[in-house]
Amino acid sequence: MPVRIHFVLCILCWWTAGAVHAALPPRNMLFNTADNCKRITGYGKHDLQGVARGYKVPLDTVRFVKAEWGRNQAGGYQCNMVFNTPSGRKHCTVFNIVQDEFIFGQVVTIPGNKAICFDPKR
Repeated sequence: MPVRIHFVLCILCWWTAGAVHAALPPRNMLFNTADNCKRITGYGKHDLQGVARGYKVPLDTVRFVKAEWGRNQAGGYQCNMVFNTPSGRKHCTVFNIVQDEFIFGQVVTIPGNKAICFDPKR
């Protein structure tokens, strides 16, 4: 008898999780273009930590400023997200632009990684 109850409970949990997932709005990946870069209004959930880890600064001192289409280290153009840190403004490479309830960029796509950032040329 306990095996049947366990089986039924597992099926109900699986079905409930599927129903909740289906109710969530889908995320859309946008192309990394200048127009979509201008639409970014937020950052990914691992971004602040990745910038803090990359510059060895406390997490609570990193602030998202804006996203902008600009130069990369090689001189080409790309979408950058700008963050304020205790060591100055840092421009970080945007890897993904995601549309959910709002449009946000991701500079850290894998939790625990550092963001790829550089100091803007003055």
